[in-house]
Amino acid sequence: MLRTVAILFTIVIPTMAYAAQPLLQINQPPSDALFLRCTSDNTLEFQIANKTHTVPLRDLVRWSNPHANLQQHEAILIDGSRLVLAESWTSKKALQISKETVTLHTKTFGKVVLPRTALQAIRLNPPTNNFSRLRLRDRRSKNDHLELTNGDTLTGQLLEIGQNGPSAKFTLDGTSEPISLPIDRLARLAFGSRANPPAKGNLAIGWRDGSYLIAKTLIAGKKSSQIKLACAVELQGDAPREIIHLQSLQSQAVYLSDMNATDYRHQPFLSLPWQYRRDRNLQDGPLTASQLIYPKGLAMHSTSRLTYDIPPPAQSRGVAPPRPKRFHRFAAQCAIDDSTDGRGSVVFQVFLRRADELKLALTTPIVRGKDTPLPISVELAGAEQIVLVVENADRGDQSDHANWLDARLE
Repeated sequence: MLRTVAILFTIVIPTMAYAAQPLLQINQPPSDALFLRCTSDNTLEFQIANKTHTVPLRDLVRWSNPHANLQQHEAILIDGSRLVLAESWTSKKALQISKETVTLHTKTFGKVVLPRTALQAIRLNPPTNNFSRLRLRDRRSKNDHLELTNGDTLTGQLLEIGQNGPSAKFTLDGTSEPISLPIDRLARLAFGSRANPPAKGNLAIGWRDGSYLIAKTLIAGKKSSQIKLACAVELQGDAPREIIHLQSLQSQAVYLSDMNATDYRHQPFLSLPWQYRRDRNLQDGPLTASQLIYPKGLAMHSTSRLTYDIPPPAQSRGVAPPRPKRFHRFAAQCAIDDSTDGRGSVVFQVFLRRADELKLALTTPIVRGKDTPLPISVELAGAEQIVLVVENADRGDQSDHANWLDARLE
């Protein structure tokens, strides 16, 4: 059973000095908005064109994008929350781990003490390559192990960190004598699962320093804020000026990446086959476009076709939260993933099936690497199936890593 931990920090409410960011709502056109506050029932308030607008969590898709800040050291909790460690962590012992507890000195939240069972991994001394850093951040583990900066991996049991200077004490599998390693040689510390998975959160919260929280509740007013994470850790502090991203995890929208596809087919240009990916790019990193991270979406390679049945809303993810009587549209943003370094060119197509007749509903112009994500919207109007197609354009299928960002039924 996870203990509840209070974390104190000081931040200020956003002002007009901070630029408005894109706000996506169910069945609404995108708008630019400033986040103002959130109530105990997760009702959000935004400022749009100098007016205050209330957005229930069920109607929110997302506001803005999370920051990556991949150069930072960070702690990853079992619910997926990430806490960025203080920059001077080596000299101030920002990381201490004992048998029962973990003490972190974080960049935004100050000193954090939490049970060791709430910790999934610690990412340290990240590689210089952005893609390697992204994969290292998201890699999962079944057992305790240390990944070293030279690429070696040690498996066994982590005993402690930082109790006697900036070093880690670790027992290798098959041995009884612990070894000691300097923290500056560690790239990542991963912990085997020792607790039941936490309940799902209601709201994802991105912070300016790159921290990313999976919250059950957020209460944010003019002078204070309270956050309860899905893993039962509680945070308390001042008004959330540093919040730069919000995404509903209990929206009326249903993401295609949360559904099971009816059919998938890929026709390689030569001989290399590609599988589609959910909420990941084709190289198993986060979905990125125009240097922004997108938590939800699909990745496909040209030429491929992905088919989904359009379900009655109550069958998509259960009966709660309440769903509309039917889905009215499919919405997404189309882009080439940043991992291609500007290469790749594709055409996105959407087909709809009604009464056993499949018809083309949308074709985009050619989308190339480094293009700004292209918003699309397709009215469903009684469609029974939706088919997503990615066709190659220039230079065959070279680097055609196509992303359907925020792909969802509304």
